[in-house]
Amino acid sequence: MVSVAERKRRKRGARQAQAPIGRAAATPRISAVASKSYMRRKTGLECLAARGKINGKQRARGEAYGRLYRVAAIADGVAIPSALGDLDRVRGTGGAGLVADYSAEIMEARQLLTAARSALGFHAGLVLACDLICGRTDTPQDITNVRREAEELETSLRIALDLLDDHWGKTEGWWT
Repeated sequence: MVSVAERKRRKRGARQAQAPIGRAAATPRISAVASKSYMRRKTGLECLAARGKINGKQRARGEAYGRLYRVAAIADGVAIPSALGDLDRVRGTGGAGLVADYSAEIMEARQLLTAARSALGFHAGLVLACDLICGRTDTPQDITNVRREAEELETSLRIALDLLDDHWGKTEGWWT
C-alpha cells in the first residue's frame, strides 16, 4: 500500500518530467483571481444590501450619511487642489494651480451631520454603526470577528437608518 505522501511525490515528479526544457519546474502559477482584472471590494452598505439585510431606502440614507461623514471629516484650512490647476502644471502653462475653497460646504456638512446625529439621540451605538459602516465603508465582518457583535452592528445600523429616514423624510431632497 502506497502512502499519500508517496503518491504526491510521484505525481509531482511526473509533472516535472513533462515540463518543457528551459522552463523552470517551479514556475509560479497565477491564481484565478489574480489573472482577472481588478475586482472592487464591496462597501459595508453594498454587502448588507446584497444579503438582504437593508432595503433600498435604508441604503440611500446610509450613502447620504456616508457622504456627509466624509465631507465633514475634511480638516479646516485644507486647500483642495482643482483639476484645472493640475492640468496647468502638467501642460507647463505656468498656472499657479487653482485652489478651490470648500469651507462653506464643509461647514454645512458638519451642521447636517450634527443634526443627523441628534436625530439618533447621540446614541453611541447608533452613531458608531453609521460612522463605521456608512462613513468608513467597513463591513460588520471587517469591524469584528465575533459573529454576535457583527449582528448587533447590523441591527444598530438598521435602527439608525430608519431613524434617519424619519428625520430626513421631513426635509426631502437636501442630499441631491
